[in-house]
Amino acid sequence: MDESVDLQDHRDDLQDHRDDLQDHRDDLQDHRDDLQDHRDDLQDHRDDLQDHRDDLQDHRDDLQDHRDDLQDHRDDLQDHRDDLQDHRDDLQDHRDDLQDHRDDPPFLPNHCKC
Repeated sequence: MDESVDLQDHRDDLQDHRDDLQDHRDDLQDHRDDLQDHRDDLQDHRDDLQDHRDDLQDHRDDLQDHRDDLQDHRDDLQDHRDDLQDHRDDLQDHRDDLQDHRDDPPFLPNHCKC
């Protein structure tokens, strides 16, 4: 009977060993799953950071567009000021011409300067 008890003990030990191995496999798989979850979380974080970088670049681009628009507006205003000054200059030239004409009228035949 000792042999049968020894065999049964041996079988039980083997089964315990198999169970331990399966537990170890399960633990390893859990660890792999956790690692994959961590990798996924890291990738999500990288994606979020890239999205944030893209948003910042879009914002920078929008700001530059706004600066460009403001500069265009300033340029347009300066052009308008220049046009107004040209117009003032033309008006002054015209006034000067009129005054010259008044001061020295052209000779008109049959016109008496009495």
